[in-house]
Amino acid sequence: MFIIKVGGRSSMELTDSFRSYEQQLRHGIGLLDGGERSSYLLFHVPDDAGWPDAPGFNVGDYDGDYLQCAGTAGAMVIEVRRLEADGRHHQYALGRPTSATSAPSVEVDLGGVSLMVSANEVFDADEAVRIFLHYFESRSVPDTCALRELDLH
Repeated sequence: MFIIKVGGRSSMELTDSFRSYEQQLRHGIGLLDGGERSSYLLFHVPDDAGWPDAPGFNVGDYDGDYLQCAGTAGAMVIEVRRLEADGRHHQYALGRPTSATSAPSVEVDLGGVSLMVSANEVFDADEAVRIFLHYFESRSVPDTCALRELDLH
């Protein structure tokens, strides 16, 4: 199963009980407003883990790998965090492939904090839904995405 976390606070299972998975992603990501709903995070939890309240369940055991976006439905950044071959988690900003390195020139509102990023790293909700749907189906980002590793240490 996949778990959604919105605005760093509320968590729920991604379900298709009243909308398709794609429609559910489209709805949630489309609500990003740069305020209380400034981020949308998706991570996988095995069905037998007992999310959210089984004895011994700890979300920290499962939320190390994720796909997240932050900003508004019109302008957001997307990041993926994943375990790499070196045994450590690495976090990457997603972007469209480009042959030139461009200086950060676009401001994205992340809920009271502004982030300057390159234009190829700014997505709208429609683009983000396609990336999130791919992640939901494969637990990876599309090969068409450029990845820029973030130094968060």
